[in-house]
Amino acid sequence: MKIVLRTLFILLCMVFTWMMTARAQLTGWQYASVIEITEQQGNAYTDYQLLLTINTADLVANGMMQANGGDLRFALDCEGMTLIPFFIDTANSTLPGNTFPGSATKIWVRIPQILPFNVTKIYLFSGNSSAVSLNDFTSTFPNSLIIPTATSTTLFGTLDYDWFEVEAGATVNLLAGTPLVINSDKIKIDGIINGSGAGFAGGLSGGLNGSGPGGGVGSPSAGDGAGGGAYHGNGGNGGFNSLLFTGGSSYGSLFSVTINMGSGGGGGIDSTGGNGGGAVTFSGGDVEISGDINMSGANGRIDTASLQGTGGGAGGGILITGRFINYSGNTSVAGGDGGSDPSLNPAVGGGGGGGGGRVKAFYYNSGNVTAAIDVSGGTGGCCGAAASQNGQPGATWQEKLDDIYSITVNPMIFRQSPIVSGEDSACVGSSELYTASVVAGNTYLWTVTGGNVVSGQSTNSAEVNWI
Repeated sequence: MKIVLRTLFILLCMVFTWMMTARAQLTGWQYASVIEITEQQGNAYTDYQLLLTINTADLVANGMMQANGGDLRFALDCEGMTLIPFFIDTANSTLPGNTFPGSATKIWVRIPQILPFNVTKIYLFSGNSSAVSLNDFTSTFPNSLIIPTATSTTLFGTLDYDWFEVEAGATVNLLAGTPLVINSDKIKIDGIINGSGAGFAGGLSGGLNGSGPGGGVGSPSAGDGAGGGAYHGNGGNGGFNSLLFTGGSSYGSLFSVTINMGSGGGGGIDSTGGNGGGAVTFSGGDVEISGDINMSGANGRIDTASLQGTGGGAGGGILITGRFINYSGNTSVAGGDGGSDPSLNPAVGGGGGGGGGRVKAFYYNSGNVTAAIDVSGGTGGCCGAAASQNGQPGATWQEKLDDIYSITVNPMIFRQSPIVSGEDSACVGSSELYTASVVAGNTYLWTVTGGNVVSGQSTNSAEVNWI
């Protein structure tokens, strides 16, 4: 007795375990690639924006993608059943190849999870001339903050975003005495980040010391200047006619993935010392900074009645971590100048200059730091029988760390459906041979309902025993 063949199903599996079937959602897409993300540090990522770099110029030139990328799709499965949002990021066209089409087009995809020490696979599809673009910023970056041109705002504390941007002409001010930490998969700074004098406070009147680990020593003595604050560079000693009041001492490490604010300069009898510079951290997947960052220390003050200058505040700190860093623009972590008598009265003890701060960049894949960075110490103020000292300069540091994951974008493969030949009806208990057309670069997975594959699995010919 013959029966109708119950179900015979074949999956063509491309190299790197790519799988394609005729029942795929994206049946009109001719080309596909598997993208493998290998997590390398034991971290888990949830609802994560992943940056890919794709040579879209070659795909367009070879007729495998629309000229505007309208047929680009990404999915969690090889059939294209579960699409994931993506965004083509070509706003910064100054980066080599980052155009569309281009040799290194930046494309972000939003992935539900990446497991530690695992290979996560997503799938790229293209090759559909009638497809409409699904390029979608909002779905890819649902938690974004973009500070528009001609806007000034104050931010403080630790803030988490998917996309953080300060447009050209916009300013972000730091809250005095509070570091700012921005954690965001994409960070783009074209405007101004201002933390000048936003660090540890200068010493109060009454000759109090500056705040912070490296605060300058305050001067309660007329005719004697206060010491400058320190961060990386020591603060300068105050000029004096009678008593010496020293600058603060350096603290922290240049080589650690941490940052701090600059310490305040010492205060005088009736004047406060200069505040230290603020501290800002940018931590992201892709960090582009072309705007200005100012974390300089504030200048000390002059008190002619008390014949003394107060200490300058130390420059603050800037920490940038990212898988990709492109850092240009103008940057300052300079120390503030000590208070100085403009009349050059030798009876006035000038304030010590503040020490310079620190700028650090740690990158996991590539780093390009061309920023003009001022780490100078502040100038000691005039005058005194013994002259005041300048603050010592700060420092910069760049370091490449082990990459957090690797990304492999495998070659595009033509999605050709197999032609299967063999008996379309069979008797119970019979064995039949089925053969699929050969597709170059593919392997084969046979799945049967109502029977068993007895031989030929992983080849283009399989023997099936019907039960």
